[in-house]
Amino acid sequence: MSGRPGTLRRRTWLVLAGAAGLCAAGCYGPYRPRSLQRIIGSGLAAEYDSHRDRLVRFGPRGRFNLLRVPDEDAGVGEDGSYGHFGGMYSWIAPQSAWTDEQGRFQPWPPPAAMDVGPTRATRHGLNEFEAFGPVLRSGLQETKSVQIGRDHYGPRALVTHGLHNAGDQAARGGVWLSTGVIPGSVIAVFTPEEGREIEFSTHPNAREVWDNVTRSRGRWTLVRTKRYYEWLGMGGTFKARIPSDRVIAMHRRGHWFVRIGDPWSPETESLLTERGHAPVEVAVNFGRRIHEAALLGPIETIAPGETNEYRERWYVIPGMASRVRQLDRVLHSIDPARFPLPHYLADEQDDPELEHWLNEESETGPPAEEAPRGRDAHDEPPIDIDDVSDR
Repeated sequence: MSGRPGTLRRRTWLVLAGAAGLCAAGCYGPYRPRSLQRIIGSGLAAEYDSHRDRLVRFGPRGRFNLLRVPDEDAGVGEDGSYGHFGGMYSWIAPQSAWTDEQGRFQPWPPPAAMDVGPTRATRHGLNEFEAFGPVLRSGLQETKSVQIGRDHYGPRALVTHGLHNAGDQAARGGVWLSTGVIPGSVIAVFTPEEGREIEFSTHPNAREVWDNVTRSRGRWTLVRTKRYYEWLGMGGTFKARIPSDRVIAMHRRGHWFVRIGDPWSPETESLLTERGHAPVEVAVNFGRRIHEAALLGPIETIAPGETNEYRERWYVIPGMASRVRQLDRVLHSIDPARFPLPHYLADEQDDPELEHWLNEESETGPPAEEAPRGRDAHDEPPIDIDDVSDR
């Protein structure tokens, strides 16, 4: 009789553990074993919120966040209105194909199920996670994973985003991955040296705004977000669609956050531009001080039961915002065949005009960085990373 209580407790624990395991493998909806997936490795850290369906942190391990995460605890409005939660989030292109809950075309706001999930984590380890979202009316289902490790260049995060066709008919779609940029950052877009045909939204004075907030240097178009504040009284959203070899970088606190998308053919790009998109899109909402830098994947036809995947490689590179030659050298070191060194790298002189433009204050002055309502995303991650070894 003395062993029965322990045996009963053991059996009770096994039953509860088995039920939790079955639910983790097959439940979807209210049960979320881990809402926040935290991963670390090779000096980098990332956090994915499966309830919000977005990365809420990425940056140097134990230091600061390179993503802007405003209103972290806010929810979608009762009317289904869009709420910007920042971070790194995904939508499905083309936007013109979005529908509401009744199946009617509604290009804005994005459907809540596509924007904020929730998603379910199917794998979580020290340095990687995998998750998938609900099946949308189109039959498409988003899958996503992040793996932190190293390649021949150094530390990197491998981001894989897929579209699975769970329906019984062919569906058409592409991946749209957007980064919430912290105000005051500099956005650099890798653009062709010839034929920079940048398209704008119908916002008033679009060309004037763009000429004021950008500078071109070699193969790079630099966007200084602080200069957007001079147009805060205009309201609305301004968007620029930029040709690019699918590379963007965001500079903050002496570091470049570099995103490199998989290459594609001119034919694939034309399918995207025909639907009113571009490989890179930069947008700002003047009233809410929202800055977004997005890389768009190819729009393709996906057969029933098939999954199309799109990948990005992320790097964190220390450096100055005015030293765009450093970005050219970094790209060449990562992929020499795709990014040959340009001829202008022979010129090692400083660029005082660019330095002055980047450092001068805007007329309205930059706002202070806003901390999220929950945990401060600029603090160290809430895990004892000193006791965890990289894998």
